Amino acid sequence: MRRDPHVPPSPLNSPSQPRQNTSALQSNFSQPHPVQQKRPQSPTKALPDPIRTFPPPGRSMGAMCPCPLTHVPNPPSHRVPSPAGIRPTDPEALSLARAIAQGSPELVTLVGVYAHCGNTYGCRDIAAVQAIARDTTAAVLGFVTALRQAGIPCPQATIGSTPSCSHPVPEMSQLTEVHPGNYLFYDLQQTQLGSCRPEEVAIRVLSRVIGHYPHRGQLLLDCGWAALSLHGREQGAAGCAAIEGHPQLRLVGLTQEHGLVEAADGQLDFERFPLGSTLALIPFHVSVTPACPLCASAVSHRSSVSPLSQACATAAMHPVYFVHAAGKVVELWRPVRGW
Repeated sequence: MRRDPHVPPSPLNSPSQPRQNTSALQSNFSQPHPVQQKRPQSPTKALPDPIRTFPPPGRSMGAMCPCPLTHVPNPPSHRVPSPAGIRPTDPEALSLARAIAQGSPELVTLVGVYAHCGNTYGCRDIAAVQAIARDTTAAVLGFVTALRQAGIPCPQATIGSTPSCSHPVPEMSQLTEVHPGNYLFYDLQQTQLGSCRPEEVAIRVLSRVIGHYPHRGQLLLDCGWAALSLHGREQGAAGCAAIEGHPQLRLVGLTQEHGLVEAADGQLDFERFPLGSTLALIPFHVSVTPACPLCASAVSHRSSVSPLSQACATAAMHPVYFVHAAGKVVELWRPVRGW
C-alpha cells in the first residue's frame, strides 16, 4: 500500500522507533484513558419517536407503486426470479394504492405506477422482446385506468428495461416515461441481446498494463472486478469484458483489483504492450462498474443520447465519466446517485 506523503508516518510503523510487541499494546489498550476518567456524566435524554415525528414543511415524498408483471422461469444470474412490488391483479393492489394516496397526503404523494420488464433479458429475438413490452405496457396502463376509476390520482405510467426501449412498440407512446438502465451507454450484453450493434457501445474502462509474465504468457492489468463487475462470469473471465482493438487478447482471470490477459493463440507479443500502456475494456454489463477512480470510464460522445440517462453496473462504480470525441476529452460527467 502506498503511503500518502502528506500524512506523517504512524509512530508504531516509523522506522526511527522500535515496534511495540503485541502484549504491550494489549496492555495499553486495556487501561482506562485519562479523558474517559475525567469526562462528566451527561443526563440521559429521551430520543424523539421517529414514527410520530413529522418532517419539516416542504419535505413531502413521492411514491411509485411497483408492479411485477411476469415471472422468469430461468432468469439470467443477475436477475432476481421473484420480483418486488404487488401484481396489478392482486385484490389488495387498489387498497394499497389508496392507502399510499390518502394515508398521509401531507407527507407522501402517489405519483405513478412503475414496472420493469427484466424478463426481456431472457429473450432470444426482437419479436419476443416486443411481445413482453406490449404486455407490460398494457398491464401498467390498465392498472392506472383502474386507479383513476376508483378516484385515486395516478399521473405517471412508466416501464423500463433497455431491450424493450431499444425495440419500442407503438403502445409505449401512451406511457408518460420509460426508464432503461444502460440505454445511454449499451454494453456487450446488449449486443448479444440484439439491442444494439457492437459499434454503438459507447463506454470503455481504461486499464494499465502493470506486469509481464513471459513464463506463463500473461499480462497483468490494474483493473479487476471492482472496476468491471462480475456480470458475464458464466462465460468465464472473458465474458466480463472484451478488449477493444485486440481481438486476439482474452481476459482470463479477475481478482478484486487485477486482471490477467492472454493471447488466444498462446503467442503474446509483450513488446506491443509495454508496462504503463493502456487497454480499453468493453464491459459485459455497464450498469455496475464505478468503484475504481484509476479505472475511470471513458465514454464516446454520441449526440443522440442524454447525459441525464442512468447507467447500470460498470458505470455505477465510477465517480466520473470522461466524455471524448476525436481522441480529446470534451466533458466530464458525474453521476447523480440516489442511494
